[in-house]
Amino acid sequence: MMNIPILKHTIEFLNIIARVFHRDDDTHLIDQYLTNGKSRAIPIFVFMNDSFEQLTVWRPRAKKYKVLSIKLEVINCQIKPILILIFTQ
Repeated sequence: MMNIPILKHTIEFLNIIARVFHRDDDTHLIDQYLTNGKSRAIPIFVFMNDSFEQLTVWRPRAKKYKVLSIKLEVINCQIKPILILIFTQ
C-alpha cells in the first residue's frame, strides 16, 4: 500500500480525478479485476479516459520501479486519463 501516496501525488500533479472503492463494499467492481481469476488482491489502479473506457490496469508487484513505469505510462499516454479507480481495504 506504500504506492498509494505516490500515485496520489502523481494524479494531483497531472490534474486527474481519482475515485476510491473499498474492496468488500463494491464487489461488483472488484470482481471484474480478480488476480489470477480468483483473488481480490488490492490495491488495483484502473486508468480510464473521459468516456470511461479502460486504458490500463496496474496491480502491485514486487518490482522496484513498477510505480515509476506506471507514472511514465500515464504521462506518455495518447489519451490523458481523467479517472482512476482505486480499490482499497
